[in-house]
Amino acid sequence: MKKWISIISILFLPVFTGKGQEDLLDMLEASEEPITNYTIATFKSTRIVSGHSIETNAEGVLQFLIGHRFGRLNSGWRDLFGIDNATMRMGFEYGLTDNINLGIGRSSFQKTYDGTFKWRFLRQK
Repeated sequence: MKKWISIISILFLPVFTGKGQEDLLDMLEASEEPITNYTIATFKSTRIVSGHSIETNAEGVLQFLIGHRFGRLNSGWRDLFGIDNATMRMGFEYGLTDNINLGIGRSSFQKTYDGTFKWRFLRQK
């Protein structure tokens, strides 16, 4: 008889211990606050070719940018295939906070100055 009791208890022991662990795990998960994971580095830079991306500089980061565009390739050897007609832009972008950037720049095309303000008010989860 004792042999049957020990066999039955061995068979049902995992069922009872598993239920107790699930209850404790449910209590632990209920007490935790949900963690929001934000997407980072969707793009590797604050710029995509000549346009802006959704990224901003971190707080206190100063970025120096140089952009250039060549002239027409079919202008031939005389204009060195567009290199003589190239325009360029130099600028600085500074991260005031992780979500706000300010920038200034100057272009060689008509010697124009520009300023930028970028505010990231939404983030992808």
